[in-house]
Amino acid sequence: MMVSLPPEIWNIILNKLLRRDQVRVSQASSHLCALARRCIFREVQLWSDKNISQVILALFANDYSVAIHVERLYIHTGKNAVNKPAWLNPDALAGMKRLYHISFTGMPFYTKEDQDKFNQVMLVSLPALKRLEYMGERWSPSTARGLDPLSYSPSLEVKGLEEITWNAPDTFTHPSYILPIFTASFSTLVQIHIPAPARDSLHNTLTQFFAFRFPCLSTSVTPPDL
Repeated sequence: MMVSLPPEIWNIILNKLLRRDQVRVSQASSHLCALARRCIFREVQLWSDKNISQVILALFANDYSVAIHVERLYIHTGKNAVNKPAWLNPDALAGMKRLYHISFTGMPFYTKEDQDKFNQVMLVSLPALKRLEYMGERWSPSTARGLDPLSYSPSLEVKGLEEITWNAPDTFTHPSYILPIFTASFSTLVQIHIPAPARDSLHNTLTQFFAFRFPCLSTSVTPPDL
């Protein structure tokens, strides 16, 4: 029977299936459900404006046997979520012991309290986290109430990161936002990707700074697009 195949073979088969087909396999039996979960939840996309995201977050917060399969997490926060209560439940990350890549798009936190709670979970509950990506946006005064109306980045502090991609409009106007996360991982960082200003002199200065500050660094500021 197909169910009697070794888990390694099932893993190969499941990885070749579309997500909807993986879900169908998981519904066949409890044995196949356990095998399919590894593929279904390996990469998770969450959107602030989709109700299903709250269902998924609740599942992760209440069932660590599911959350542990997440290896790549992409969090998309739309502008409509800025003035609403925090939609990200930090408890949902506590069971993601295999998570090694987390990506934020948009403004992930509305208050410092929300940010600090999330940061604490990242510090103590994500031992495998090695890659962090932040893709920021510019916000108008009407959508960024209580924050800098022109730009905003989260101030995170996560140790042990090896690769950081930070693309935000305030990277060079508000460097205090990015220094904590770089400093926390100064001994482990090997790659930093930051879109540099279109000025060669500043780009070279930043490259030299990162090379001096981070001993393991192999690449740093992304060359400007001229």
